[in-house]
Amino acid sequence: MNTDRPTPFQIIRTDKLSGIFALYFLGSWILAVLTQFMSETFFTADHYNNLIRFLIENIVVITVLYIRNRIIAKVFDAKTEVSATISKMSSSFIFFTDIGLTYEYMGEKHQSNNSTIKNQITKSLVLGQSVRIVLDSKNPNNAFVKDLFLA
Repeated sequence: MNTDRPTPFQIIRTDKLSGIFALYFLGSWILAVLTQFMSETFFTADHYNNLIRFLIENIVVITVLYIRNRIIAKVFDAKTEVSATISKMSSSFIFFTDIGLTYEYMGEKHQSNNSTIKNQITKSLVLGQSVRIVLDSKNPNNAFVKDLFLA
């Protein structure tokens, strides 16, 4: 197993977008199962239309999760690692932290933002702290804090 690349579960529990979409997927299935057990009109046209909409929504959610997972995994697979400084920290809602990063790559200054789910590591980060990031060499503004995803 490659320990330099986060697993899909690590991405979902760290990345804000992935976490929201995974929660939506899980919640929609729980709601669908519960409503089916309580429904007396299982084979109506209305039910069929709702089922089609439900399946389309979930296909979109799975697709977004897959694409986001591939984007993050691809950046980690490239292994382009540099040091960055935390230039901004802000909480969005109760469960999320936005981390602004400033770093230099190939002689140019870059900025990136990681929207993450709060955890012990994000709580320990402070403004001005130096962190290791991995970045996409073709798009250096696409960067992720390494320790957040591999913890």
